[in-house]
Amino acid sequence: CYFALLPRMTNPYRLRAVIAFGFGLFHGFGFAGVLAEMDLSAAHMATALFGFNIGVESGQLLVIALLWPLLRRLRRQHQATGDYVAAVVAGLGMYWFVLRAFTYV
Repeated sequence: CYFALLPRMTNPYRLRAVIAFGFGLFHGFGFAGVLAEMDLSAAHMATALFGFNIGVESGQLLVIALLWPLLRRLRRQHQATGDYVAAVVAGLGMYWFVLRAFTYV
């Protein structure tokens, strides 16, 4: 569990980077599998991957830009709020994973 490992880490940023890389890689393989099933040509595959990545990154930057001021204010007021926000985000991610992994069979 991330929260159990966090107090033991001397550099928690490295752990976050490894976890983010792992989730991104897992997500990318899933999307690549869907594209492979579509039988796209190499040129269309590259365009689809590029467009998807640009869209995902743009969406993430937009969410961060909108939430960053709120999260900084909450952090100043309540130091432990970041842990609760991270837990809520992780919970939503797990909910969507289970929903998508087991309902489209």
